[in-house]
Amino acid sequence: MNRKLRIVLFSATLVLSIAVVLSLLIKPKLNNIDTLTLSNAYGPPVGSSAPNFNLVRLNPSGGSTEVSLPKGQNVLLTFFASWCTDCKADLTLLTSNSAKLDFKIIGVDSGDTLSDGKALIKEYKIDFAVGFDPNETLVTGSYDTKGLPFSVLINSKGKVVTSHLGALTKSLLISYSDKL
Repeated sequence: MNRKLRIVLFSATLVLSIAVVLSLLIKPKLNNIDTLTLSNAYGPPVGSSAPNFNLVRLNPSGGSTEVSLPKGQNVLLTFFASWCTDCKADLTLLTSNSAKLDFKIIGVDSGDTLSDGKALIKEYKIDFAVGFDPNETLVTGSYDTKGLPFSVLINSKGKVVTSHLGALTKSLLISYSDKL
C-alpha cells in the first residue's frame, strides 16, 4: 500500500472513531417529546393544599402582570410547553371549551423562551391566564410533574382534587366538573 492511501485510510478511520465516541457521549436535547409517563407518583397529593405561586403573566389583560392561584375558585392548572405536541392539543381543547367548564383555567408555560411562549399564546388564541415558568421552577419543584402536559384540578378550598399526566380529552374535562 502506498503512503497516501494509508494516510487517507487512517484519517477516515480516525474521523469515524471520533464520531462514534461523540455520538455515545453527547446526548442531544429532545425537542419532540410528546408525553412522558413514569409512574403514578407525581404532582401534589390528592387532598393536599395546592402550592401557590406568582409568575409573570405572558398574556397580560386588564393590567394584570402576574398569575397566581385565585382564592375561592375551582381551577384547572395546566402545564405545557411550545415544543410539546400533546400540550398543543390540550391548549386547543381547553380554549374551545373554557366557557363551558365549571372551573377557571390557568396555564403555566414551562421551560420555554419568552418569545416561544408568546408566539404559542398568539397562535392558539389562548384566552385564559398563562404564567411563565422558564426555569421549570414549579414543574420540578412544588408541582413535581414528571412530564408534560400535566394538569391539576384544584377546588375552591385550594385542595388538590386530581392530577393528570398526558393529553386531556373532552370526557376527562367533563368528569372533572363532576369531581368538584
